[in-house]
Amino acid sequence: MSLYRSPSASVMRSASMLSRSGGFDAFGFGGYGAPSLNVADLGSLTRLEDKIRLLQDDLETERELRNRIERERADLSCQLISLTDRLEEAEGTTDAQIDANRKRESELQKLRKILEDSQLESEDSLNQLRKKHQESLLDYQQQIEQLQKKNSKIDRERQRLQHEVIELTAGIDQMQKDKHAAEKAAEKHEAHARELQNRENNDLMKELHDVKVQMENIQHVKTQLAQQLEEARRRLEDAERERSQMQTQLHQMQLELDSIQGALEEESSARAEAEHKLSLANTEISQWKSKFDAEVSLHQEEVDDLRKKMIQKQAEYEEQIEIMLQKISQLEKAKSRLQSEVEVLIVDLEKAQSTIAILERQKEQLERMVAEMKTRLDEVTQELEATQRELRATQAELQKMKHLYEKAVEQKEALARENKKLQDDLHEAKEALADANRKLHELDLENARLAGEIRELQIALKEAEAARRDAESRAQRAVAELQALRVEMERRLQEKEEEMEALRKNMQFEIDRLAAALADAEARMKAEISRLKKKYQAEIAELEMTIDNLNRANLEAQKTIKKQADQLRALQSSFEDCQRQLQQTLDQYAIAQRKLSALSAELEDCKSALDTAIRVRKQAEADLEEAQGKIADLVSLNNNLTAIKGKLETDLSTCQADLDETTKELRAADDRANRAQQDAVRAMEQLHEEQEHSMKIDAMRKALEEHVKQLQVQIQEAEAAALLGGKRVIAKLETRIRDLEMALDEESRRHKETQTCLRKKDRRVKEMQMQVDEEHKNFVMAQDTAERLAEKLNIYKRQLTEAESLTMQNLQRVRRYQHELEDAEGRAEQAESSLHLIRAKHRSSVSMGKSLSSKVYVMEEGHEY
Repeated sequence: MSLYRSPSASVMRSASMLSRSGGFDAFGFGGYGAPSLNVADLGSLTRLEDKIRLLQDDLETERELRNRIERERADLSCQLISLTDRLEEAEGTTDAQIDANRKRESELQKLRKILEDSQLESEDSLNQLRKKHQESLLDYQQQIEQLQKKNSKIDRERQRLQHEVIELTAGIDQMQKDKHAAEKAAEKHEAHARELQNRENNDLMKELHDVKVQMENIQHVKTQLAQQLEEARRRLEDAERERSQMQTQLHQMQLELDSIQGALEEESSARAEAEHKLSLANTEISQWKSKFDAEVSLHQEEVDDLRKKMIQKQAEYEEQIEIMLQKISQLEKAKSRLQSEVEVLIVDLEKAQSTIAILERQKEQLERMVAEMKTRLDEVTQELEATQRELRATQAELQKMKHLYEKAVEQKEALARENKKLQDDLHEAKEALADANRKLHELDLENARLAGEIRELQIALKEAEAARRDAESRAQRAVAELQALRVEMERRLQEKEEEMEALRKNMQFEIDRLAAALADAEARMKAEISRLKKKYQAEIAELEMTIDNLNRANLEAQKTIKKQADQLRALQSSFEDCQRQLQQTLDQYAIAQRKLSALSAELEDCKSALDTAIRVRKQAEADLEEAQGKIADLVSLNNNLTAIKGKLETDLSTCQADLDETTKELRAADDRANRAQQDAVRAMEQLHEEQEHSMKIDAMRKALEEHVKQLQVQIQEAEAAALLGGKRVIAKLETRIRDLEMALDEESRRHKETQTCLRKKDRRVKEMQMQVDEEHKNFVMAQDTAERLAEKLNIYKRQLTEAESLTMQNLQRVRRYQHELEDAEGRAEQAESSLHLIRAKHRSSVSMGKSLSSKVYVMEEGHEY
């Protein structure tokens, strides 16, 4: 019943559309031929509407019957809707499908009855359209055959996909095998890469050290140049101060000379006036003389007075002339003194020129040193470029190594098997360790047994001492009985007692020594066992710490490699900056050199000007003023150079700070870039896989959609054909449609299953990759632990052998002590036997003495009788 839901709905929609378009109101044959239609397609509806419009004229007589059928169909459609809801709820269960199919068959029987009733009424109209339906059926059969072909293609595609899945699994196995093989190669390549990196790092560190030394030398030379420049500046300032002082003195002297010259001119003018006055006076005198000669006779006395006056005036004038001559001589002396000072200034100027020449020679030496340093810098830049090329090559090799390592990561199953073997070996080692502990426990038991034997020996010794005491008491009684033989036997008994005492002391000493040795050995064994236990625990802790340290060291080594690469980049950039700054300083140095050459030429001009200044004072003053201006330019240039130097130093410090910041940022950026690159590679791989998967799914979906559309079109055409086809065609089509629906459901189910399988496979592949990574890490850790345990086992074995050798030595000592005790017991038994013999002899001698005395007594009595 659920399969009739969508056709009934489509028929209702088509009827409504026809009623709106002016066609008949109800047409009931549209839904009988396609019970499997699930989606109403607008294109198919338009085609159906066209066909219905063509058949409208022939089927108007059947409207009343169709109205009745429509009412029944509406009821059935309601039932179909409820049944489809139930079917959608129970979709996926075969029992519900069977029940639905049964219900659908019952409904189909009802519909078939309705169709039979309607077919009797519509046979005439159907006969006219039978040919068209037959043609459509042929088309439909062709389409069904095409669908079958496509279904077979889908089956072949599914089989091919299964075959590809099998091939992929085989390829995964092969890749895992290749991964195992590549891991070893990756380890070798990693070791080789580490060696190459170490060598390159050492070479680069040496080169960096050389560059640093060269930079330090350059800095030292720079400081020396700065110091020399500062000294030259100080000398120039001193010379300038001396020169300014000399200029001020010269100016003062010049002013004095001008004043003296003015005074001299005034004096000369006064002298000229005085001479003129004198000449006038002489003329007047001559006139007056002539007059006076004429009147001499008249005015002799007046003439004498006037002569005296004139003589006085002449003396005054002569005194004034002498004073003026003295002043002129003083001026000449001042002039000669000024000339001597000018000569001293010239000598100082020559000295300054000599210092300038020395400074020029030093400048040339510095230029040569700068040229050498430039050549060295060029060599270092070439070496740096070569190292950069080698670094790029090594980075390319590292990329290859990374690819090889990624391939080698796939070899971890063999390593897992080896890990299992190592775990078995570890289990065996643990068992051996348990055996060793058991042996140690047995040795402890053996030591306890030996201690018990020693205690038993001590008890036996005490018993021997008691027996000895009894023997001594018996000996004392025998001595009391053998008073007659005391003199003879006392010495022997003394010797025997001394021997017994010495033997007893020796035995006691040996027993004490054995007890002490055993106690010491037991204490040493216990202390050694506790020490070894603590030592092994400490070594285990240390080994675990060393493993952690090694892991951290490995991570730190990778970080240091990255840092060194960053440092190399930073050093390269700093080297380029230093090179640019050096070029700028060289350019500034060339400018300063040109200025110095110009200044040297100007100094030569000043020298020539000073030579001419001896002859022409004013020209010399002008030259001195020009030289002073040039010296001021030099001082300003020197100040500019110092300012440039300070600026360069500040720029260098800022560049260093920027360099540090950029190195930090570059390190962080490299880390982020590496992480992002790895994530991007993973994301790209996953995206590529998902794209391929989605493309496949889209292609399959499009193909299925095309199949569904074709089926819908065919079903819609079959609906039109079902109006004229009859019972057999409808039954065949219904069965065929059901088969197609089942096949489509099966294919959709298979498609979903394949999608779920593909997702599971993708998840499985990712999980396997993660497991492989974890197994690789676990394998490395297990390998390290196995190596540590093997070392510990070797240590334990060695210590066990040492303990066994110690126990063997102790056992040998105990056995030796036992032999000595047995020998001592034998000697004691021999002494006791000898003592018994002596006692027996003594008794026999005593008894013989008594018998002899009784015989003598009897003989004497006989004689008396």
